[in-house]
Amino acid sequence: MSLAELGASISDRTDVAMMLLAALHEREAAWRQAHGDLADADMLDEYRGRCLTLGRQVKVVTGRGNLVGDAVDVEPTGALVLAQSSGARQSVFAGDVVHLRPTGG
Repeated sequence: MSLAELGASISDRTDVAMMLLAALHEREAAWRQAHGDLADADMLDEYRGRCLTLGRQVKVVTGRGNLVGDAVDVEPTGALVLAQSSGARQSVFAGDVVHLRPTGG
């Protein structure tokens, strides 16, 4: 959806860029003030609600190998929590997340 479809009449793209950067700065400042804790920055619930990875089966490629599991949560630190088929849960702080396609059924 475009800004025009939302009813916005912006004549200068610089204004849009400045508004976006100001909003981003405000959110980052709150996150930094909370020392990187999404819960303390009052952002964790919104992040969880917008995270398209939660509830999906994923493969996470890390420097130590691959992990496969269901993405079930995000910790206040931003780590992704995987539930593996063994029932174990593992927090992943860094890696490339690949959304897996569901197999038939």
